[in-house]
Amino acid sequence: MREFPWGEVRQALRVAQRVAVVSHVRPDGDAVGSVLGLGWALRTAGKQVSLALADGVPFNLRHLPGAEDIAPQVTGEVDWVIVVDASDRGRVGTALPAEAVVDLNIDHHKTNTAYARYNLVNPEAVSTTAVLVEFIAEMGLPLPQE
Repeated sequence: MREFPWGEVRQALRVAQRVAVVSHVRPDGDAVGSVLGLGWALRTAGKQVSLALADGVPFNLRHLPGAEDIAPQVTGEVDWVIVVDASDRGRVGTALPAEAVVDLNIDHHKTNTAYARYNLVNPEAVSTTAVLVEFIAEMGLPLPQE
């Protein structure tokens, strides 16, 4: 696996103003938590953020702060697309238009197909949220405390 280009990604994310964060169909706690946590960090950093899960937030996770901001699909224009906790592009379902380019893929599944322009995949991590802690720190983004 090649070294992750932290500097390139930091610069690209710094320039992006409208960012989409999406995850897989039939979302679990890791998917929802990853979308919400990264979304919060990006919003706090001044980005316009669109959060999407094709199947919506499961009933048992709707109490999480920000869950009401998650839509079934990304609408409007975005500068950058981030997919979290999805091992391949097809797992996002209809959350993204078919022609959308995935700029960044953050995941922990060893079956990940490296489908994005940049792929931060750590199969040793217990969850994608664990990978996000490192990503958020490396990007200089605020870390959610909730």
